[in-house]
This record gives sequence, C-alpha cells and structure tokens, in this order.
Amino acid sequence: MVTTSHLYCAHCGAANPQHARFCRVCGSHLEGEHEDGASKKLDAVSVSPSPQISLQANTGPLARGVTLKQRYRILKEIGSGGYGKVYMAADSDFAGRRVAIKEMIQSGLDPQEIHEAAVTFKREAFLLASLTHPNLPSIYDYFTENSRWYLVMSFIEGETLEKYQQKLQDGRVPVEKVIQIGTQLASVLSYLHGRRPPIIFRDLKPANIMRTPDGQIYLIDFGIARHFKQGQAKDTAILGSPGYASPEQYGRAQTTPQTDVYSLGVTLHQLLSGDDPTQSPFHYRPLVLPEYPQMETLISCMLDRDVRKRPASMGNIKRELQRIATGRALPAHDQNSQRLWPSFVSIPAIPSVSTPMPVVKPAQAPMPVTTLSSLSWAPDSKQVALANGQNIIRVVDAQTEQVVKNYAFARGIPLSSVSWSPEGMRMASACSDGTVRVFETGNGVQTNPYPAHSYPVWTAIWSPNGKYIASSDTQHFVHVWNVQNRNTVRIYRHHAARVLSLDWSPDNWHIISGGLDGSVHVWHAISGKMMYWFAVDPVLSVAWSPDSHYIAASTWNAVHIWSALDGRPLSTYRGHAALVTALSWSPDSRFIASASYDHTVRVWAVPQGTQERIYTHHQERVLSLAWSPDGKLLAAGDSAGNLRIWPAH
Repeated sequence: MVTTSHLYCAHCGAANPQHARFCRVCGSHLEGEHEDGASKKLDAVSVSPSPQISLQANTGPLARGVTLKQRYRILKEIGSGGYGKVYMAADSDFAGRRVAIKEMIQSGLDPQEIHEAAVTFKREAFLLASLTHPNLPSIYDYFTENSRWYLVMSFIEGETLEKYQQKLQDGRVPVEKVIQIGTQLASVLSYLHGRRPPIIFRDLKPANIMRTPDGQIYLIDFGIARHFKQGQAKDTAILGSPGYASPEQYGRAQTTPQTDVYSLGVTLHQLLSGDDPTQSPFHYRPLVLPEYPQMETLISCMLDRDVRKRPASMGNIKRELQRIATGRALPAHDQNSQRLWPSFVSIPAIPSVSTPMPVVKPAQAPMPVTTLSSLSWAPDSKQVALANGQNIIRVVDAQTEQVVKNYAFARGIPLSSVSWSPEGMRMASACSDGTVRVFETGNGVQTNPYPAHSYPVWTAIWSPNGKYIASSDTQHFVHVWNVQNRNTVRIYRHHAARVLSLDWSPDNWHIISGGLDGSVHVWHAISGKMMYWFAVDPVLSVAWSPDSHYIAASTWNAVHIWSALDGRPLSTYRGHAALVTALSWSPDSRFIASASYDHTVRVWAVPQGTQERIYTHHQERVLSLAWSPDGKLLAAGDSAGNLRIWPAH
C-alpha cells in the first residue's frame, strides 16, 4: 500500500495535497511545508504521513481492561452509531478520572468510506477542540493506535434524551422540563451560531443530546456539523436524520442557523407530544397546552417550512423560553410544590429578633419575594445585621442574641437586604424606592444614595475591597457602581428575569448572578463580559467560595457546585425537601451551608458532597443564612421572626 502525505483542514476536515496552500473544500489557509521551505502556522493541522486505516486490522470492540496510549483503561462500551463506538475509560494520569473515548469503526467499510469516516472524525475533533461552553463536552486528547482513531472527551454521567423520554408515560416530558431543556439547547446553539464562521449542528435530535440526573444538557456527536459558507447555494451532501432534518437539508438550499431552529422545534414538539417525527416528516399534530399558549405559538413558528418565518435566531428563542418560564402565574397556596416559581410564593417578613411580631399578611396578593430576609455578619464576627422587609435594620449581638442597635429609614421604604462593608465601618441596604443606601455603622449617618435603578432594588453587596457595590433590581438589571462617587461602572442586562442573588469573586474582578430565568451567569464586573452561563431551575441564591475555586447556586431542592476556574459542573447536593433559599460558604471553603423551606440548615463537605450536619431547630421556613467570618458560628433567620446562632462545628 502506498502512503501519501496530506494536509487536513482544521475548519472542514477535508484532505488536501501536501503542497496546497488553501483548502480545496472551504478555502481556509493550510499549514505545512511549502515549496519555499517555510512552515505556515495557520488554521489547519498537518498529518504526515496520514494515518492509514488497514482493512485487515482487527475491527472488533475493545475488551474491558485494554489500555490505550498507556493511560486510558477501557471499562465498558457505552454507545455506538454512525462511524464510531464510545467507551467509558479510566485515565491513570488523572487519578483514574472517568473519560469517554470515541473510536472510529472500520468494519465493513470500503476505502472511500474509510476516507469519509476519517474526514468526519477529524472534523468533529477539530470542531470540539475549539469550543468551550457549559453544554458541550470538553476534549482532552486525540490520537491513533493500532490503525484506529480515538477522541477522548469528558464523561457525561446520564442518558440521552431519547432514553429519558422512553421511560416516561406516553413519552411526554412535563412542559416545565421541556422549557429548561429548550433554554439550554438554544443557549449552546446560539453560541455555535455566533462563531465566525457560524457552526451549524445539522443533526439535533434526542439521541444526540445527553441529560444528567440534575438536568444539565450536553450536545454530543458533531459528526456532520459544518461551517456556514457565505455565498454557497446548497450543501454538497444530504445529511441529517429523517424526521428531524429541515426541508433545506434535502439539497434544495444551504443549511443555515435556521436549520437548527427547525430541528430544535421538532425536538421540543417530540418531547411535549410523545410523537415520533420519523413516522411522518414535516407533519406535526397541533400541541394542546392550555396553560402555555405562547409555547404552542413558538414551536409552530420554529417548524415553519419557510425559513423566513422561523424565529430569527437562537437568542430570540432562548429569551422567549425564559419569558414563558417566568410569565406563568401559579397558585400561591401550594407552597411546598417544587414546580412553583419563587416569585409567586408567599414569603412573610421576618420581624424583630428580640420581640417576634405577627406576620403581616397581604391584603390581596401574596407578599412579593422582595421581603426575603437578609443577614450579614460584622467582619469581627461579634454582631449580625438583619434586614426584614421593614424600614429598620437591626444589629444583634452574636453572644446574647439581643438587639443592640436600630438603624431607621424613612417610613414606607422597606429594606430588602443588608450588607456589611469589608472594613466594618459602613453598611449598604437595598431599598424599595429604587435606591441603595450607604450609612456609617458608628453614628448611622447616611451618604447620598445610589439612585440609578428604575425599579425597587432587590439586593446589594460590597466588593471584597470595599470600592464597589453590585445591586440588582426587581427587573433583570444588575448595576456595578463606585461607592465613593456613586458613578455607574456597568449595567449587566443579560438575565431575562429578576436577579435574586449576587456574589463577588474574592479577587474583586468577577460577579456571579442568578435568578428567576433559571440561569447562573459568571461575568466580569467592569466589562460585563460573560465567562460562563449555566441553565438550571430558577435560582434563589448564589455564592463564590472564599478560596476562589468554586461557585454555587441553590434551586428547588438542590445545591449545584461548579468549578470557578473552567465552569465544569462538579456535583449536585440533594437532601432538602423544599426550596433552598440561601447559601453560605465556610471561610476555609471546605463546607457550604444551605437553608430551606423544609425548616432545616444543612452543611455539606465540598467537593465530596457528603452531608456533615443537619440543624433542625427552626420550626418555620428558613429564609436567610450566613457563616461568621471567623468560621465559628452560623446564623439563620426563619419566617416566624426567629434568629438562631449556633456553633458551626
């Protein structure tokens, strides 16, 4: 067999002659030795000689225990399809961490099919290696061994949406979960479409979507994804899965981002209806969703055969799904249901600590969640400040649990949160009149309030260096501003609904935010540039670990932990029986405490996820929580007006 040297394009994976300067398929620059002897470091990968696939090579599946590249020990086969098998393996170079290894299968292929498979396999490797998103697997390695090609990526614990749907009665997924799934898919597809050039996935279907037990979604199998080619009339090949592929994938036009819009519409329709779209492509029975008519309209538009009538972008779809998710008024009486959105749950104010007062009940509607209590420790760990939805901030002695100071504001201006400054000389409080008030703790003298919010302010927190405050209002805006001169530094507008919680990174540069749109954002405090985005259930609390390694968010009955370094999901802690309302890290970052409507406070070891303590002293829903700066005490407030402080260990 004669071996030849090729240059493989990093953009489309096509094989090119060694002397080529530009890809014969997509026109991208190539890297390699040219006639002038210069090596051009451009957008391609040179493989010389090209790995040749031997038709006589062993084509059977890898056995358990086989080791690849002297580090990846095969544990079991977990899937197959198209040109590849997928195995779970243990990586000995990283303490046996689980990885997924995709192998290119050669069995039964003729030379031309082997070439096509190789191009497809390399294209997927190059595409994934250049992408970073919470809903995409990470690529760790790429190599050949024994005439086989392997792609090593992060192992996703879970199952495909196809298998998940098959377990449900009638194959119908609850609308709330479909909205969450759709929001995550729209987010990652928007990311792909925003690349230059845009990346079109082209094979979106439940079998190519992984779902973890905590609801995180991952796109898998980029085998036929392609870059959009400006000016090309139609695709060179008909690709896609019947039933999910858009009309333009059948050779009449070039696939565009609108192709993925159509396939996402098919996928959402299948999840909601339980119908198999492969049985009658391009024909879908009407959805009947009386409580979500906007959902019916959105999916109908996505399934339009005319690309001009589909939603203009995945970003528009994501925002519409988030709006649908937060726009449904649910019954307030079912406060224990995990399906309720927090904005419609009745949360009474916490009265004073020394003499509990009767809960003030609303005259006509549930009391808004802006009355959620807020606790903040003094830096010396001797006192706790409490905001209770009234116009007074109370300061409590941590030893006696008695009120030692009251800071009163104008009547009719309820305060929703309090934050003690890092040096302990000032406090900041979010106010219902659209301002943030800053005052001195010694004499209570107020400085000029920050006035730039147009809506009632939900929360306000100091940066670790005391120079800035981040504050969110009852819409979806987060303001970052200079405490000294009240100048606005940044207004972050990327949430689609109310932001309930904020926290600063210990280095002062980044902010984590979460709210009712079911998303957690990590972004640069000054530029507003987003680092990571996570789609979960509506978020009540977020927290950044003091050692900068972790970020956390609480949802219905779970605490989610991610790596702050690269955004990888690390673990989800479950144990609460109702809404998890507040989070607080221990100063050494070894533990995180969570408070809940189930009347408990739980302490979890990080990252192991083991439950270290359960505090059951509250008889009512626990609404606020804070770990003392010295790490010795935990403070929590409940809906009956009780503040409890106890040793943390």
